Amino acid sequence: MSESRAWLQAGEPVRAATAVAAFDDPPARLAAALALRASGNPRAAPALRTFAVEHAGDAEGEEAARAVPASGPEALSVPDRLERARRLLAATRTAAAVAEIDAIDRALGPTPLGSVLRALALLQSGRPAEAERVAAPVAALPGSGEPAAARYVLARAAARQGRTEDAIARYRRVARERPTVPGLSPSQQADLPDDAAFLSAWLPHDAGRDREAIRGLRRFLREHPSARRAPDARWFLAWSLLRSGDRPAARTALAGLAGRESGTLRAAALYWGATIDPDPVRSREAYRAALREVPGGWYGLLAAARLARSGAPVPPPEPLAPSPLPDPPADPALAA
Repeated sequence: MSESRAWLQAGEPVRAATAVAAFDDPPARLAAALALRASGNPRAAPALRTFAVEHAGDAEGEEAARAVPASGPEALSVPDRLERARRLLAATRTAAAVAEIDAIDRALGPTPLGSVLRALALLQSGRPAEAERVAAPVAALPGSGEPAAARYVLARAAARQGRTEDAIARYRRVARERPTVPGLSPSQQADLPDDAAFLSAWLPHDAGRDREAIRGLRRFLREHPSARRAPDARWFLAWSLLRSGDRPAARTALAGLAGRESGTLRAAALYWGATIDPDPVRSREAYRAALREVPGGWYGLLAAARLARSGAPVPPPEPLAPSPLPDPPADPALAA
């Protein structure tokens, strides 16, 4: 790639194209498109436009976008800019996405899709009140599509501004409507209905309304037992039970969580279960299990401290295998 760019700078586009002809990765495709442009080949403009859309948010994609003419028949089309805005939002390249939305508005005037994209960019920028103002007129329109996506924006904006009741109601509607939201990654879009249902159940916990949270989180787990957020729901259900004073139910929930999870979440469940277990023998064994699960982690350290305070022996940490040192570089300056 460096050789191709050097030939371009030397005014040799044919040699620049030859230097990358054997490669088919993004940097090579961009270098080839730039070489075509330098040689005046008419295939350069569509190649650069396609690359700018497909790789929006990547360094190469943004370089291609800068190489496309700003106006005229070779410029990015409105559909190109819409797709770039979606991809840039998914890549959290907010400023670049707003630049594309501004260009769309100049070409078409404000549109529902442009308003939704702008509201999402405002949310990414930490400006939920402005996002709400932009999305509200679109959300009031009937039907799905952009109005449903705008209602998702309103749910997020309400939650970020601490309007719990409003956010709960809006997230419940999002879970029912299952909107397609521009700017979400494929995985985020796939998880959106379950995530909205989880948030509508979790927000009461965040607001300290534990009995309401217990009902909502239990309902979420019945209806979404395999959702990506199901482990989180089990964790916050246990915490809500504990905060509400129902220690037997909290112990049961924490034991269930420890029995099905691993890593930090299992260690946390073991640790907190041990703190409320009335049986000191079971409690110490749970601390030891938490320490074995994450010996160098936070809950492992907490468990070790609890064991030490109780006078119980603390298992020694496993010795770390020494990493082999790399061979020293031959150059004395690099070795220094």
